[in-house]
Amino acid sequence: MDNLSEYEFSYSDSDTEESDWSSEDDDLMARAVTGGVQRNTIPLSAGKFFGSIVRRLHRVFAHAYYHHRPQFDQFEAETHLCQRFNVFVVKFALMHSNQFLFKL
Repeated sequence: MDNLSEYEFSYSDSDTEESDWSSEDDDLMARAVTGGVQRNTIPLSAGKFFGSIVRRLHRVFAHAYYHHRPQFDQFEAETHLCQRFNVFVVKFALMHSNQFLFKL
């Protein structure tokens, strides 16, 4: 169950409430992709960040899968969000198969 033990999860602000860390993560990813500038398009140079963003999102799914399994299963049954995310990741080769922390 504990495939996550090799990963260290750190956040930029140690005083951040648990409920706020995901929005902080979203902000960090958005700034990485856009260069800190609000825009409606993603510059080609942002492609170098996609792998990192995909791995971060996959770790969020893995956390939900291992630590909130009933809620994960219910949400996944309704939306297939993780399954669709995995198809997207595989289709565009954004992660290697050995980097997946769990299989659906």
